[in-house]
Amino acid sequence: MYAYTDIGAFILRLSIFLLVFSTFPLLHFFEMTYILNLFFRNSQVSALTSFSINFMICFIPLLFALFYPKIGTVLAYISSLSGFLIIYCYPIFIHLKHKRTQITNPLLAEAIVKNAFDGNNQFGADGIPLSPKIQLSDEFLTKRRNLKGPAKPDAAVWRKYYIYYALHMVIPIYGFLTVVFQFVPV
Repeated sequence: MYAYTDIGAFILRLSIFLLVFSTFPLLHFFEMTYILNLFFRNSQVSALTSFSINFMICFIPLLFALFYPKIGTVLAYISSLSGFLIIYCYPIFIHLKHKRTQITNPLLAEAIVKNAFDGNNQFGADGIPLSPKIQLSDEFLTKRRNLKGPAKPDAAVWRKYYIYYALHMVIPIYGFLTVVFQFVPV
């Protein structure tokens, strides 16, 4: 590497340190929120559980860094898996979930698109985010003349949705093949 007396290398190391030091809390918050919404969707989390999750988020990467000398390979696999999920899977699944909501509950789908839901009280007493609960605002409901409940779609609508779903699954399959062939030696 570079000598410790090299000024350019020192500035580069300091910049990387400040980048990691400033982005870690943000990434930690996102990861904590995802874990809480995944496992504790409908319940309040105790302080011990919150501490345990925070400890594991910090401790597992530390163990990899301390005991596995080739951390670059672990980072390569985890990064490719994360990129696969973020780029190829999440947008498709969110879009398909929205299409399904349009079929099963068009009023809720329209409220989500128009951002007419109340996002207050999304945090617990200790500041930990709760699972999002959608409450429609009164303004939105009074603007809607047609207040029918969830529609009962016929078989043709569902058949069209499943064809749409199958065609959209080509994108995550392509992404998975991209990730797999990235690590296959030529």
